[in-house]
Amino acid sequence: MKKISSNASVLKDSTVENDTIIAAAKTDSVSENKNLLKAENSEENSDFDNFYKKLSEAFDREDITALNQFIHPKYGIYFVDRPGAIDAVDTAKNIKAFYRRVYLSKHRLKGMYCKLTENKIPATVCDKQYTGCMAEKASNYHRISELKTALLKYGFKENYRPKDDAQLPQFEKLIKRNIANFDKAVGISFLYVDGKWYIGVIDMAKYSCSA
Repeated sequence: MKKISSNASVLKDSTVENDTIIAAAKTDSVSENKNLLKAENSEENSDFDNFYKKLSEAFDREDITALNQFIHPKYGIYFVDRPGAIDAVDTAKNIKAFYRRVYLSKHRLKGMYCKLTENKIPATVCDKQYTGCMAEKASNYHRISELKTALLKYGFKENYRPKDDAQLPQFEKLIKRNIANFDKAVGISFLYVDGKWYIGVIDMAKYSCSA
């Protein structure tokens, strides 16, 4: 009986030891995954910051060649403007077309660079004084499709100008980051395609509090 008791004790100790090892391994694995995720996020943020700085510098120089490199050749850019009391949506495949169609766009896009504060961008900005810049990871971006629905529903068909937007659902899925420059009243949403950032939407209406 003593031998059985001794064996049971050894078995119990072995089980406890194994459980401890497994628990430690799980903890190490979770910790390692968190560190990897943190590193990936840090790398992505650093990558985006560098991209955004170069983009802002190109806007400052009005460097057409450089700016066109920031536009995806397949998706182009959407832009939202407010030429009157109602928002309008259009698309362009190059920056010259955008500059031609949006009044004072060159002026408003100069001086866009500022320190990006990571925070959820408020949906409504005209009820409070916001300054500086905010950046957020985009999820479920639907601004263009929502504007399309509203403009067509309420009889403002002429304010939704894209001729062919069959790719819009896929386009919106690729929007991965939003920034808002409250001093310039401009928002830009960015596509992330094949490991590269591109301008997706230039929104000159959402953060403008003028009627």
